[in-house]
Amino acid sequence: MSSYGVNPWPARAVLVGLVGLPLALAFVVLVLFGGLLGGSKDSSTALLVIPSRTPTPTNTPIPSPTPVATPTPAFAVAGSAFRRPAGDNGRGVHWAPFSPQRADQVDRFVREVADLHLHWVLVIVYLPGDGHTLTENDYLLAALRRQRIEPIVRVGGAVGAYDGRLASLVQHLRAQGVLYFQLYNEPNRPDEWAVPGRHDAAQYLDYWLPAAQTVRAYGGLPGLGALDPAGSENDVDFLRAVLAGLLARAPAVAGYTWIACHNYTLGEPGNYTGDLDGFARFTRYAAVARATLGAELPIICTEGGLYSGDARWDTDYRRTTELQAMWTAAAFRWLARRPGYLLAYCPWLLANREMGGHDERWERGAWFRPDGVQPVVARVREIQ
Repeated sequence: MSSYGVNPWPARAVLVGLVGLPLALAFVVLVLFGGLLGGSKDSSTALLVIPSRTPTPTNTPIPSPTPVATPTPAFAVAGSAFRRPAGDNGRGVHWAPFSPQRADQVDRFVREVADLHLHWVLVIVYLPGDGHTLTENDYLLAALRRQRIEPIVRVGGAVGAYDGRLASLVQHLRAQGVLYFQLYNEPNRPDEWAVPGRHDAAQYLDYWLPAAQTVRAYGGLPGLGALDPAGSENDVDFLRAVLAGLLARAPAVAGYTWIACHNYTLGEPGNYTGDLDGFARFTRYAAVARATLGAELPIICTEGGLYSGDARWDTDYRRTTELQAMWTAAAFRWLARRPGYLLAYCPWLLANREMGGHDERWERGAWFRPDGVQPVVARVREIQ
């Protein structure tokens, strides 16, 4: 067979036998002319078009797993996957810097959260073992569920510390109604890592992705670990690299991912709710998501407000508590017009010692303290 799909040789032999060499030569010329037409590389004259083995490059859209809506214009935010509590107003609080708490402490502070009309609570939960059990926070989660308060679980442990126990923890917490799981915390700080290495975005994804896939396997929603706005690596640059890596390595997981944000205020801005380096830091994160993924991801601010390490707590405690009250109330009022991607704001911190904590570092900024209830509580209570 010729390369063009035509076999001239039997026909030519017959002609040679019948009419002689001149006619045979004429036929050869005719066949060759036809072959040239059939094998032309010009697509306008070719009789047989052989498709190229190399596909034409296309712009592949980011996949959006069922049941999340088509990822335009808000990726997965518009879908039903990202649950919001009944009567949602976006207001929340960081529960405590540890867990578990006694039943009487849980009863007291869940009641306070409900009375303050807060609908989201960030709870730190640890892997079973090392003194912790799978069921140690069941009482708290049930109490939150009765009040229709949405729990957000930050799985405790430095980057790289999760192991096979994560699956049993996630499975158990899903049975308790937990949907949102923040995986790791402040990976742009070297002291938040349990393993050696570069401590960059690529290495973070090496550990985050398997954990996120475990969360998804049980129907949960994995959250990127919140970044320290004052970390050793710029938080916006770190997030950009993480999202780019996530899109390249696991775009389907990205469709169910949310971003945890620590929107602490490190200065004293004239416009608190418009401060892009403080409370409004989430707008920077949303812009990075749009530029990197082509769409927004849901954001939950899992810590924020006045940083507990801020020196002002020591130099002018009274003024600092007044700022905390004023800024928290302003933020909660602003949430009524928040963008759709911002699910909740959970500022630091409901209580520390009043919940049994012993680390004095976390006492600064606690709303409820042994020496009294801080002004922020009365200001939040005034908001309808």
